Amino acid sequence: MIFIKGYVHCDPHPGNVLVQKNAVTGSSDIVLLDHGLYSTLADEFRIDYCSLWMALLKADKDAIKKVCEKMNIGEFYSLFACVVTSRSWSSISSGIQKSEVSETERAEIQQFAASLIPQISQLLDKMPREMLLILKTNDLLRAIERSLGIANRKETFLEMARCCAHAAYQDDMKVATTYWKEISLAYQLYFNLFKIYFATWYFAIRSYFINEKPSTAPIY
Repeated sequence: MIFIKGYVHCDPHPGNVLVQKNAVTGSSDIVLLDHGLYSTLADEFRIDYCSLWMALLKADKDAIKKVCEKMNIGEFYSLFACVVTSRSWSSISSGIQKSEVSETERAEIQQFAASLIPQISQLLDKMPREMLLILKTNDLLRAIERSLGIANRKETFLEMARCCAHAAYQDDMKVATTYWKEISLAYQLYFNLFKIYFATWYFAIRSYFINEKPSTAPIY
């Protein structure tokens, strides 16, 4: 929803999302309450956020920094990456989708956060306002995953990669001027989806044979 449509709602509990019958058409309408906690992201920001996640999943430090510079937080790019993913910089550098959060990493993150409160405060002050809603939404999703016993799964990152690939494709198609460009973009999309599909099966088989279990403990 965030990556493709740009819709973000960071407090979607039943008291904030209602359904009522439309008196004119007879169809069902969704009614949103608490209007300070949802937004529709601008396309440019949405694509930048997709690009950020693609860079994070590729462990491409230069691309991470480039996106952060567009968001006016280039000097904090490594810190921002850790805040967005709730992972350590060492894990991000090696590929966050390749491993679960270990107890060592969890302790590292907690120590890291406590020692960098001034820098985190500066980062929050400089980042785009839309990002604050996204960070709150990410925290909510992680809390839901913990309650379901599926926290810190590699599959979560792979699903993000799928959404980012589709979002990038749709954005590029808007400016494609030739048939061959459209074919090239479609090929790139399906190639990326194939790689994600392969990675999904690889991690599933690997988890089965080594009996990996996702952690349910919070990492922040």
